[in-house]
Amino acid sequence: MTLNNNQLNIFKIVAEFSSDCLMWFLDDNTIKYISPAVETITGYESQEFIDNTKLFKQLIHPEDKAYVLQEFEDEFNKPHTNSIQFRIIHKDGSTRWVAHRCRPVYDDNKEIIGRVSSNRDITTREIAVQDMLKMTRIVEQSTEAVAIVDANFNTEYVNSAFEKMTGYSLAEVQEINQRSLKSDKQYREFYKEIFDTIAKENIWHGQNSSQKKNGTTYYVDSVIFPLKDESGRIMNYAKTSRDITEQKELENSLQKQEELLRTLINATPDIICFKDGQGRWLEANDADLKLFELDNVDYRGKKDSELAQYSAFYYDAFMACEASDEISWEKGDLSRGIETIPRADGSEKVYDVIKVPLFESDGSRKGLVVFGRDITEMKQVEKTLKQSEDRLSKIMLASNDGMWDWNLKTNEVYFDPRYYEMAGYSVDEFPHSLEEFQKRIHPDYSDTVMNQAQMHLNGEIDRFNVEFLFKKKNGHWMWILGRGVIVERDEQGVPLRFVGTHTDITGLKKVSEALRESEEKYRRIFEESQDAIFVSSAEGRVLDINPAGLQLFGYSSLDEISKINIAEEYINPEDRRKYQQRFLEKGFIKDYELHLKKKDGSELIVIENSTAIYDVDNNIIGCRGIMRDITEKKNLENQLAQAQKLETVGTMVGGISHELNNILQSIFLYGGLVQENLPAEQEIQTNMKHLLENGERAKDIVKQILTFSRKSKVDLKPQPLYKLVLEVLSLEQASFPANIEIKQNIDITDDLVLCDKTQIHQIILNLCNNAEHAMREKGGILSVRLKHTCKPIHDGDPATDAIALTISDTGHGIDPVDLERVFDPFFTTKQFGQGTGLGLSVIYGIVNMMDGHISVSSEVDQGTTFKILLPVVKTEEASQLTPKSKEQSDNFKKSILLVDDQDSIRILTEKILTRKGFLVTSAADGKQALEIFKANPGKFDVIVTDQSMPTISGSELTREVRNSQSDIPIILSTGRLGAEYHKEFKDIGITGFIQKPWTANELIDVIQEIAND
Repeated sequence: MTLNNNQLNIFKIVAEFSSDCLMWFLDDNTIKYISPAVETITGYESQEFIDNTKLFKQLIHPEDKAYVLQEFEDEFNKPHTNSIQFRIIHKDGSTRWVAHRCRPVYDDNKEIIGRVSSNRDITTREIAVQDMLKMTRIVEQSTEAVAIVDANFNTEYVNSAFEKMTGYSLAEVQEINQRSLKSDKQYREFYKEIFDTIAKENIWHGQNSSQKKNGTTYYVDSVIFPLKDESGRIMNYAKTSRDITEQKELENSLQKQEELLRTLINATPDIICFKDGQGRWLEANDADLKLFELDNVDYRGKKDSELAQYSAFYYDAFMACEASDEISWEKGDLSRGIETIPRADGSEKVYDVIKVPLFESDGSRKGLVVFGRDITEMKQVEKTLKQSEDRLSKIMLASNDGMWDWNLKTNEVYFDPRYYEMAGYSVDEFPHSLEEFQKRIHPDYSDTVMNQAQMHLNGEIDRFNVEFLFKKKNGHWMWILGRGVIVERDEQGVPLRFVGTHTDITGLKKVSEALRESEEKYRRIFEESQDAIFVSSAEGRVLDINPAGLQLFGYSSLDEISKINIAEEYINPEDRRKYQQRFLEKGFIKDYELHLKKKDGSELIVIENSTAIYDVDNNIIGCRGIMRDITEKKNLENQLAQAQKLETVGTMVGGISHELNNILQSIFLYGGLVQENLPAEQEIQTNMKHLLENGERAKDIVKQILTFSRKSKVDLKPQPLYKLVLEVLSLEQASFPANIEIKQNIDITDDLVLCDKTQIHQIILNLCNNAEHAMREKGGILSVRLKHTCKPIHDGDPATDAIALTISDTGHGIDPVDLERVFDPFFTTKQFGQGTGLGLSVIYGIVNMMDGHISVSSEVDQGTTFKILLPVVKTEEASQLTPKSKEQSDNFKKSILLVDDQDSIRILTEKILTRKGFLVTSAADGKQALEIFKANPGKFDVIVTDQSMPTISGSELTREVRNSQSDIPIILSTGRLGAEYHKEFKDIGITGFIQKPWTANELIDVIQEIAND
């Protein structure tokens, strides 16, 4: 076998001018020749391959190497031509696609003397193929039919929508030239126009008719455009078609109006405009230019506001478009709206405008695409459609249901994209068949669904309507409402087509279940609520009420309470009128206080919240609401308000009393000193005695005020109350007029009450005198009862042993309005000059100070009753509270540290104590006293200090002294010394107390008592 040099030379000549890499191999795999194009394809020079015969194999992509080397081996082992495609690694590192073709070379004796291969760079084509595959997948999902043909109109590709539309599969349509699919309903000139248009490399857009596989004619709205390669050469033609058969049939039925509509649509195609990121016009179609009369205007690079200068008529329209563009940019997503464009003839064009903003990867504005479809005539046609059709269209659009179409002849079921989406599938993810549908029905419902369908097919029911569970892709079950109806039958009436919808009612089912649970819950709330829940008529008749409401009003059943009229159960009829007026004005009542009557006639105070019930004419026909019993709460609020008023007045009078005490203190000290120095026989001695007696009266008044405010020290001792009551009654018997009878019912008991004898006398005398005043004109009976009882002293307290003192009369009584104020300070129903109004308020303060409770009840012209409850002191407590006698000592002269900020009181007290033999050191305030004491703590036997002083008070001085570890006796002088203060002062180390105003002898007695202790 010899190589023919002539063959090789001819091969070299051809190879030099070829863009493909041509190679000549010998049987031993050595390269005899390789063309210069190899450098373009691989990046390596020809000589490098001749020097290294393995270089080409080394350039094969790793993923393709095994396959390619096997092919190369076959090339040398088998005498045949071989063609493969694979990837190589270019010298610059990039990946290239190569189309490799190899064939044997024979000598004159037909023996193989070598092999020739060609290697073509098909990288660009492969990328295009991959892009085409991507585009094919997109096209496959399109609802429009897509077909790609070669230059001779032989079909290379159709999508599934094309197959559905025409009935032809890809294999079938490849055997048919696209020209043969045209119908006979178009003129020859029509097709010539199409061919002429696309032959000129233009896009053709129009409507035409074609034939399906079954021979029927259908109408499409099509776009035909050329597909070019990189060199600009037309490789294929693509056609997209939208089935408009139904639209055409509708147009045919509308006769002349439909012809006019077709003419208008053809004459007014969509407007299209492209703008850059700054809103400048880049491209616009003829329809857009014609619309705004821009045919002869250089519009490119100009904004709407600049184009507006070319037409005064369209100025506002251009400016509105620019503003609308800005809104679309800000929204950042597709926007759609209806725009009306005025015409020079006074008419208007209506466009459905879609604006799509485009953005760069960094978020900056890239461009804006504007589509506008003339819907002027469509709007006119819509007005001619039946109202029912329009309503149905809107309902279906809003329903978001999945649609199905069952072909009963083929048993094929078409499911629309929404159907798949609803169940979580991608479009066409499971086959369009009845079997696939049945697989996804819950077993418990499968027979029910199919039986319902069969009953409709048999004519037993007028439509298919059933609820069932349907399995989603994720395995979850959703509730479906299936509805359908037969829409097509053959001549014998046999059903051919069964269509309907599937509605996802999972949410509705959940809501229904939640509603059922809610109704059950609120019925339980209605039955178990502690508040009264009711429904009544507009006239006030109870229509429904819960058990709490029956209990609240004291009725046993709804039947019983429904017989009464709430309007007649108001304590004050005027309240009903006010309630009705407010309710009718607002239609509701919020937090409204009502005073009603229970079944037994007792008063019931409630808070009501209610709303009106209306009929279809907006008339109030009833009321529903809630009532809460606040009777006890109102009583407690009244008691609290009373206590707060007394507390406020008590605080005020307590402060006044403090100042009066300081004044009286000076009067007692100076008066006592003057009285000591006057001869007994002088008349001035008598006058001074009268002066001091009046001071004592003033002291008693201050004490009474402090008793009212609970800020005075009282001498509470365990005493049998019956003795004190009898003492007062024995005195009252003689002073009462003859027309008043005193009846007494006193239990003689050993029960002891912690009280002050003087104050008990004051209470009984005051209440008896008030009763006498109430019966003075007509006479009557005064009843005084004293009984042992066991009940709570105050509301909410546990029951305890107590003494009940009741004083009642048969006088004129107290008006209900005044009854709430009887314990107010300075309030009186007596005429001017017959009472101060302090009596009952003082009694109220005394009783509370003794941890007791006082109440009053009265009816006009029937009389008044006061009831006092005081707790009984147990025997062991009484023994501890009874004061023990102390031995008096004459040896009381001590060293005293006297502290008072009132100069007159301090100086005079120091003088009196010094005369009595005490060694007195005085200080003007607590700070000075503390310095004196710390300088010589052992000097003093007793500290006597005022409480209210600037800088350091008496109690603060005590704390400082006790902090120095001193146990020196400390006597505190104050005008406020109630029980609450007494314990507080004891806790900080006060040894003894003396209440202002005091006399010098009273102070000495306290010092003597402290010294003895």
